Amino acid sequence: MEVLRGLLGKIISSDRVRLLASVPIIGRPIRVMGNILVNRIGVIRVYNVGEIRIFLDCTSLPDDYMTVLGAVIEKIPIGGIFYDIGCHNGRYSLPVAKVVGEEGKVVGFEPNPARNRRTRRLIRMNQVGDIFELHEIALDMRLGYGTLYMPNEDYLASLSPEAALAKSRTSGNEEGRNERKNSITTTRVRTYRLDEYVMENNIRLSDVIKIDVQGAEYNVLVGAEAIIQQARPTIVIQVHVDLIREFGYSQEQLFALLHSWGYKVDTLGYRDRDLHIRALPVR
Repeated sequence: MEVLRGLLGKIISSDRVRLLASVPIIGRPIRVMGNILVNRIGVIRVYNVGEIRIFLDCTSLPDDYMTVLGAVIEKIPIGGIFYDIGCHNGRYSLPVAKVVGEEGKVVGFEPNPARNRRTRRLIRMNQVGDIFELHEIALDMRLGYGTLYMPNEDYLASLSPEAALAKSRTSGNEEGRNERKNSITTTRVRTYRLDEYVMENNIRLSDVIKIDVQGAEYNVLVGAEAIIQQARPTIVIQVHVDLIREFGYSQEQLFALLHSWGYKVDTLGYRDRDLHIRALPVR
């Protein structure tokens, strides 16, 4: 427990993310640092995040990575519960799993099946399978089914075709944008309200919630109102300022919703046109 507390403090106080090694995965499985890498073409990178050594499936980490990670870890206790909604490749969930320890839990929600296959590999490699559970569902304000739209780069997936196309139009060079526009694939996914899903699956209430859902931030919050009012977690959100409009809402409406629930909203920083915020309960 004291070791975990020490790691937590070192991450919060550090702005350091250091790439230690890049490991190609081609052909037969290879062994690195006692972990078996699965048999697929790709590259796993070994990072020091603060004082934690961790395997991540990232070509690079965003400039504000430590700011956002620190905002999460600062508010989560040892043994705490972290919901990562839109957990992508686990770049926030995996270090948090190392910090909360065996008494804690990281609950990831990600509807993209291709992305989840890679995340499950990372969970095994980082040896956090007893802490990090991954749910392949989409969270929304209503129960039902939806279509997940996936451009060529699977991290751009969205429940809105307009949002997926809009993100494609602003990512990468022109040739890559045209390629993604012409290669969007779809898959049918279940959509749930977080309120009902947590209760039906006996998931412990969260201390911190992180949301990064390609414009569907408002919808996710509405579907989570009951547990937010009950647990009063810290909420860290990447607000996709342009994409949120494709779901019929605005940044101002999202802020007003949080304020109406008794939350104070602070800006953590900007990433291109997106905005990172942290909402803290004040009543």
